[in-house]
Amino acid sequence: IMRINVELFTEGWYGPALGDGECALTMQQLMHGTGMVTSFPFLLMGLPQVVMPKFDATAALDAIRRHQVTSTFGVPGMLTRLADAVDADPGELPLRRTLYGGAPLALDELRRVRGILGDSLVQLYGRFEAGWPLAVLGQDEHTAILDGDDELAASCGRFVPQIETRFGEAPGTADGH
Repeated sequence: IMRINVELFTEGWYGPALGDGECALTMQQLMHGTGMVTSFPFLLMGLPQVVMPKFDATAALDAIRRHQVTSTFGVPGMLTRLADAVDADPGELPLRRTLYGGAPLALDELRRVRGILGDSLVQLYGRFEAGWPLAVLGQDEHTAILDGDDELAASCGRFVPQIETRFGEAPGTADGH
């Protein structure tokens, strides 16, 4: 899974291709999605990162600015609190990729957070146990949603090609299986 996430970073699924000055911020548990998606792939690629002992929006904002963080991962509630911290202390952010997962951002929050954090948002969909991520709603898709694409707003994005995905009837569905 970590090698797949390295490919997703290097192939542009998570935003702009990796370049000079990359730095990741780990602002939640390493053994949660952030480890597999950001922290460990950055280690595999030999890229620097900052690891916070716990999430604090003001401290995360300070770390992003001080260390010129280009990539981070969090759950929607962390992004809304980070946006609140930026609102209280506006200024340029170096973020190129702000990945989130665990739940979607409500459309009104998506608009607000993107307006503050910029076009760096990327939603990941999947299960830690079954592949992480299975689908990616990228930066361009976020732009389309904000431009009024309601159908895309209800989707999980594009399936990751490195993960085999199959659909079938689940037991107990409407047809009685």
